[in-house]
Amino acid sequence: MCRKIVSRISHYLDVFYNKYYPPQVLYRNRQRRRLKNRSFSLLTGNCVGGYLYHQLGLGFTSPTINMMILNQDFKKLILNPEHYMNLVPTPYEDPKYPGVPSALLGDIVLHFTHYLTSEEGIAAWEKRKRRIDYDNLYVIISDIDLSRKDIEELRDVKCRKLVVMTSREYDMDYCLYLPEFKGREHVGELLGKTLSGKWKFEKYFDFVDWVNSDDSIARNFYIGEK
Repeated sequence: MCRKIVSRISHYLDVFYNKYYPPQVLYRNRQRRRLKNRSFSLLTGNCVGGYLYHQLGLGFTSPTINMMILNQDFKKLILNPEHYMNLVPTPYEDPKYPGVPSALLGDIVLHFTHYLTSEEGIAAWEKRKRRIDYDNLYVIISDIDLSRKDIEELRDVKCRKLVVMTSREYDMDYCLYLPEFKGREHVGELLGKTLSGKWKFEKYFDFVDWVNSDDSIARNFYIGEK
């Protein structure tokens, strides 16, 4: 009973923050006014994608919404997206995440963290994968569980723009170094809400300017403290 009460309170707090919290409302409206590129597809391995689509008032033109894909699997996906989009996911029980609805997509695992069943997640995946615009495709990933070699291999991702958020400086245009995490193996928590009305990753990264601009150098969209 206590768990249900806590869950319900958490749900209502999320609704309030996302719809009615004044700093969030002001920030959301400002971001929507700034946005010019309104037909992009965004691949992410976590909740960043769903948040940004909601925040900007856009339809879901990507299947990687409301779910989690671990970075090594996500790397495979973004290096060969059309191959994986031609596969059909099958329900799977991941022993590492018991109770989380999941599916196998070839040799990668999809975790449907915001769905009640694997079947619901698969149906959403199949519907949204048909909406991908490969000519207006953007990809966001962090350096969690990725080696330098992994990050270097991401240069072969075929998309309009890629950003890799990192805790170290790399000489690759698609890497966005976050000094706050200097000295760590990888960046820290980038998800979650703040009192300013932004999600944590938005303290560092101007997403709207990134999708509006033809500039592909990730560091030019860094907005955090130097």
